[in-house]
Formats: sequence, C-alpha cells, structure tokens
Amino acid sequence: MPTKLTRTDKIAKYKEKAPTYVGPTCKYIDHIQTVLDEEIKPLISDKDEDFFYEISKQINAQLEFIRSSNDTLRRSSKYWYESFKKEL
Repeated sequence: MPTKLTRTDKIAKYKEKAPTYVGPTCKYIDHIQTVLDEEIKPLISDKDEDFFYEISKQINAQLEFIRSSNDTLRRSSKYWYESFKKEL
C-alpha cells in the first residue's frame, strides 16, 4: 500500500528534481566593470580615449541590464516557489 507523502516530503521530492539555482551574479558583473576601469582603461592611448568611453558605456549598460534581469528572475523564482508551497 503506497504511503501518503507529507507536504514537506512532497516539496523535498520536487526540490530533488529541480534545476540548480544560480546564486547572485552581481559580484561577477562588478568584477568585469572593475577590470574594464582598472586594467583595460590604462592601456588605451589618449587618441582612443573617446572610443574607449563609448564602448565602456555600452558594455556597462548591457551589464546593468543583465544585473536587473537576473534580479527579476530571482524574484520571479521566489514568487513561484512560495506560491507552489502554498498550494501544496
């Protein structure tokens, strides 16, 4: 006769099959921005400085979009997980 799983057991069973959760990525984004400013910028000649700033601005904008998107995904994941737990 099959045993009835408790709510906690059901959640644990789903967690076993869940994909791994990616933690905060902000430190990696921050590192890329630091490398750009502290390691790449000094290598740029004066005549290419304007070009570097334009490219740097575009890269930073993309990185901030990724940071924001990752935050949205984490909040969405938490919402759905909490909603799922309430339904069980």
